[in-house]
Formats: sequence, structure tokens, C-alpha cells
Amino acid sequence: GLFNVGKLNKNGGIDVNAFQASALDDISEEITNNENIIKFQNKIASLKNAKEFTDDKAPKNLKADLRDYQLQGYNWLNYLQSINWGGCLADDMGLGKTLQMLAFIQNQVNKNKKFCALVVMPTSLIFNWENEINKFTTGVKYHKHVGSNRNDKKINFRKFNLTITTYGLCRIDTE
Repeated sequence: GLFNVGKLNKNGGIDVNAFQASALDDISEEITNNENIIKFQNKIASLKNAKEFTDDKAPKNLKADLRDYQLQGYNWLNYLQSINWGGCLADDMGLGKTLQMLAFIQNQVNKNKKFCALVVMPTSLIFNWENEINKFTTGVKYHKHVGSNRNDKKINFRKFNLTITTYGLCRIDTE
């Protein structure tokens, strides 16, 4: 079915937990449109089949060689971009998720100089990300949105290909 989020109950209804109910409520207006249901089903089918999943090489101007599993992560991100879906990379620490993401961003910047992304991370990773952006990318303009004076001046984030900030600051700045 379209939403395998619950269990059939004895009355023929579907029981869902609070999180799933909230998520379904958030998209309920979208799913009343048959065209949106078809688009959603097509994306799910595409994910299940993943026939369009390419085996692209890392960008030539990336100043690093990706290991095979990193190349798979990079291609996964490119695939999700091709079907206009977001996603994530999740594995053990130290396996190069930052580099995979930077390879993806470098590829997007190579295709479109106006490409713009936001990466939100724990505070402890800001320094590492800044170092790796400088070490591995070519021509990726970035902005580090941190510090107590981060909101003192108007910043046009569209001038940057990448803005890095922290979870805590996102929460504080949106409140």
C-alpha cells in the first residue's frame, strides 16, 4: 500500500502511533490530490527499483580519492537529487561522510555555480568541516554561520554554495 505505517485493527481500521499520525496529518492535504499520490508512488517505486542509480565518478576537481563505499554514498546522494528527494548518510564515525557530502556539493557546484546548500551539525564538527571544505573542494564558496555576532549584519546566504551551522543555533535562531 501507499502508507505501510500502521496495523489493521479488528474493526477494519488502521492503528498508527502518534508520530505516524502527525506525519500523515502533515501530508493529508497533499494526498487528496490524485496527481500527488501518483508522483509519490512513482518515487517510492523508483527507490525500490533504483534502476536510475548511476555509478558516477567523483568530480575531477575534488581533491581526494573516494573509496568504493564512499563512492556509493556519493552516488546515493546524486540519485536522491535526481528524483528531488532529500536523504542522509549514516554509518560509523570516521568513514568519510563529510567527504562524501563535499563530493556531492562539489558536483552540484560544478553543474550550477548558484547551487546553495545548508549543512547543520553538532558544534564539535564545525572546525572539521571548515578544514575539509578548504582541503578537498575547489571553488565552493562557504559561510560559517556561528558565533554571538552571526545575526549582526544581513547575510545573503544565496551568495554562498554552502552554509554550515549548528543544531543549537538553528533552534535558537528560529525561536
